[in-house]
Amino acid sequence: MSTATRPLDLSVNLHDGTHDDRSRIAWIDYAKGIGIILVVYGHVISGLSNAGVLQTISIEAKYALDLSVQAIYTFHMALFFFLSGLLFKDRSVKTDRQRLGFAGKKIATLMYPYLIWSIVYGVVMVLSADKTNRNGMSWGDIPYQLVVEPKSHLWFLYALCLSSLLVLALKKYLSIWAIVGLSVLFQVGSDFSLGLLGSVISLTLFFVLGHCFAKDLLEPKHQLKSYQYGLLGLGILGIHIMSFMAMVPDLSASQPMPRVLRCIFAVLGILAVTALSYGLAKARQLVWLKKLGEFSFHIYILHMLTWVAVRILLLKVFKVDQFMIHFPLAMLSGLGLSAVLGGLAQRYQPWLFSPAGLIKSWKQSQGFGLLRP
Repeated sequence: MSTATRPLDLSVNLHDGTHDDRSRIAWIDYAKGIGIILVVYGHVISGLSNAGVLQTISIEAKYALDLSVQAIYTFHMALFFFLSGLLFKDRSVKTDRQRLGFAGKKIATLMYPYLIWSIVYGVVMVLSADKTNRNGMSWGDIPYQLVVEPKSHLWFLYALCLSSLLVLALKKYLSIWAIVGLSVLFQVGSDFSLGLLGSVISLTLFFVLGHCFAKDLLEPKHQLKSYQYGLLGLGILGIHIMSFMAMVPDLSASQPMPRVLRCIFAVLGILAVTALSYGLAKARQLVWLKKLGEFSFHIYILHMLTWVAVRILLLKVFKVDQFMIHFPLAMLSGLGLSAVLGGLAQRYQPWLFSPAGLIKSWKQSQGFGLLRP
């Protein structure tokens, strides 16, 4: 897997170089763009709620926002595991030596940025504990959360690495469909209250499903027209929303959604986003959405720094607590500012995002050293 030709993506393929449109799959970038908007939206609404900003809107509006976040959380991370499974290119791995080499690259690619940014976020959380929604964070908590129980959104990289390694190991002994069946059994028949491990076991099903259908989705034999994909995606999304709304009266905070239902909603959400992304890619519309997808990794890493900084600035400095001011600025900073800062850091400080970037930075420093008198 190349690590020097493409920008970092929020998928199993994390890269650190310059853009190479020839090597990208347009509909996947659209899907990542949709997915990263949902991620930032969910974090923004939850964060503003914890900060008390949602108290400035009506009860009905607050309920609608809370409901939208619950609906998004039924599938948005499953979507990224699914996309990662699509791009899990291990078909050339045959021997134990190749398997170990592939696993080593996967660990380096995913865990390097996880470690770098977990430390960054840990330091920021400790220093700003009195200004954010997180209380009680101390220096001694950082190593524990780094290894055992990641608290920030960076758990995704940790979980994705473990899921990739789990699938790689199981494929040595089982067929991919046997792994799907095993994942379904764990998904339906177990009660996961195991923190990170529970998330890994739960989300691995969608990773494996993506891997199973990679050829069909990446090289489809039959193509619909762009508007047909759009109508299909909107139709499936409508089914998801109406079904979710029908379930809401029977669910409460003390009674989480049954795992079977959550799995069904995740599949519906993935299908809806996939169909919409196919349609947008064929029509070449909303290109900005595709661009967000290309920088989805940067946005995912940085958005909790950028938008929380804006929230603190508005609340603590300007004494503004109005939702209609916080929300648009939070989304703009979480998406746009994160993409810009990530792109600049990728260009000038690539070591922040990947081991390949670290090597690139070292070579650049060595080269500049040779030019010095």
